[in-house]
Amino acid sequence: MTLDMSSLGYNTGSANSAHSFPTAIDGFGYEINDAGELRQKESGERFVFEVMKGDRAYNQAHYEALGDAVAKAIESRLEDRGLRRIVLPVGSPEDQPHSYIFATDNVTSHTGHLMVLVPGSNIRVGQWARKIVMNDSVYRGSVLEYVDRAISDGYALLVLNTNGNSWTDAAGAVHRVPHNGSPVQHLAYVWDNIIAPSPASSIFIVAHSAGGAHTVDMIESRAPESTLRIAAVSFTDSVHSSYQIPRPRLPWYEENTINFIASKEPVGKVLGDRSGTPARSSGHHMHEYTTPCAVDVVFEFFRSKWSSAGRVAQALQDDEDDEEME
Repeated sequence: MTLDMSSLGYNTGSANSAHSFPTAIDGFGYEINDAGELRQKESGERFVFEVMKGDRAYNQAHYEALGDAVAKAIESRLEDRGLRRIVLPVGSPEDQPHSYIFATDNVTSHTGHLMVLVPGSNIRVGQWARKIVMNDSVYRGSVLEYVDRAISDGYALLVLNTNGNSWTDAAGAVHRVPHNGSPVQHLAYVWDNIIAPSPASSIFIVAHSAGGAHTVDMIESRAPESTLRIAAVSFTDSVHSSYQIPRPRLPWYEENTINFIASKEPVGKVLGDRSGTPARSSGHHMHEYTTPCAVDVVFEFFRSKWSSAGRVAQALQDDEDDEEME
């Protein structure tokens, strides 16, 4: 299924309406090569912003339209890896306000680990940073690297869409998506309707930038269940605040979360505390590169929490069994 990005509340650039552009990458003369890079088909050169000299509006419109085409290609690659779209609110007809996320087929049946990927602000589903996608690596600027690693490690997987909060109908009227009208609402809805009902033994979250702040809001609004189910959170240069975290819950964050921040220090180096959570170097000094550069230490941290997650899951199951016997 091909989706019109503009109908789902993304900022695809108002200048697009004044110009006609292709809808697929090859129509722009680009391709994604075997290394996962966006390259010009004829010359092999990287993306060039200025295609019409001195016309900023046209160049921006061209950039936004090519960005739409790349976003569709990323979603297609998620589907190639076996992920499927789940429409939100669950069961909504596609002629009514809706959004969507991506999930592995086993997300409602997997009894092992579940990984949840939460993007930052103003970014499309399946991407960490458009700057990286367009100028460096589609593979690393998107969630594809994390998806491949997670599937290889046996996780069920959810790719959230915290910025797809509005929907445009055929007449051009914009509507808020019910129960998903903001990033925080989206996270809460996915928790209540997909994550919490899942049989996953433990939940692992990767949350970038503003997505980290939204994740803390969700954790706190759904505590104590959230802190019992979530085994670990890897923030990547998260902008959450210590004021979001109640003092009695600080020990949980100290034990089960790490914020991999922008730093010139070697990847994984301990850097003290950042807004109530332990901080370590992501291995890169630029904000948008923190998530792809921290991928190895993120997965190492998660693996270190597998055994403790199993003990928590068993304790929860024992409590449920005790209640049934009473």
